[in-house]
Amino acid sequence: MPLGRLRRDVVGRCEKDLPANPERFKVYPCVLGSRGFAAGRHCWEVEICGQGVRAIGVAKESVPRETWFPLAPEAGVWALGHSKDGYKALTSPSVTPLTLRSALQRIRVCLDCREGRVVFFDALSKAQVFAFLRASFKGETVYPWFLAMEDAHLKLFS
Repeated sequence: MPLGRLRRDVVGRCEKDLPANPERFKVYPCVLGSRGFAAGRHCWEVEICGQGVRAIGVAKESVPRETWFPLAPEAGVWALGHSKDGYKALTSPSVTPLTLRSALQRIRVCLDCREGRVVFFDALSKAQVFAFLRASFKGETVYPWFLAMEDAHLKLFS
């Protein structure tokens, strides 16, 4: 499953502007996967490298691209994030801090469109990390969603 396109191509610390495209995110350094889902159950894994800020999850196709929006379910994003403050579920009205036994090296994301579930697992230990059990996709297509900043690197496995 190839990743979508970034507004900026980041190589090390150098950024290069790319032509305008309505599908690119202009505020957040994030991308959608190229394949979306409107039905069924789907899982994928993401390997995490580096120490920067990152978030992994799913987002509705209608999530804003041109403006700031809250990284939370009411805006159409169900995700886990990591920063210097540790891991957190991007819940609403505020984030939910997570206490983990060890740093996550590989995360398994499981999406059930019919049940409205997004569940995250430590792919190595198979332990559940967090679950959004009442996600409301409202019949919309949802896509794998990834955000990476600073020294964070993400590698997708389908």
